[in-house]
Amino acid sequence: MQYRNTRRRERYESSRHSNPYVRRHTSERKHILFTSAIVTGMILLVFVMLIFITPSRIRAEKREVPSGTKYYTSYQIQAGDSLWSISEKYSSDTYESRLAYVDEVCRINHLRDQDEIYAGQKICIPYYADHP
Repeated sequence: MQYRNTRRRERYESSRHSNPYVRRHTSERKHILFTSAIVTGMILLVFVMLIFITPSRIRAEKREVPSGTKYYTSYQIQAGDSLWSISEKYSSDTYESRLAYVDEVCRINHLRDQDEIYAGQKICIPYYADHP
């Protein structure tokens, strides 16, 4: 607003700053702007976190699908057998290693140690095949 008289302008400016309604309205606007800036910042922060953090957790391991179906059979331990010799007969390429197969046999049969087997004992052995 342009004023011809500087005195009128000074009176207008002083009345504007001394008016409680104008002061309250201005402080409320500043508070709303400040609050909206904080909320916008938080939303952007969450969005950035989702973009950069989530994809690293989404990456899944690619594992080959086992060929055939997994079956279980009982096996009677013969003299001189070990879990390693049994794994040579029954383990397939679906296992990462023979150790993984031996660990699974121990887990299935509740064996704490690989040397806990004895002749005549029956254990459960997993194997993969197209037909049983």
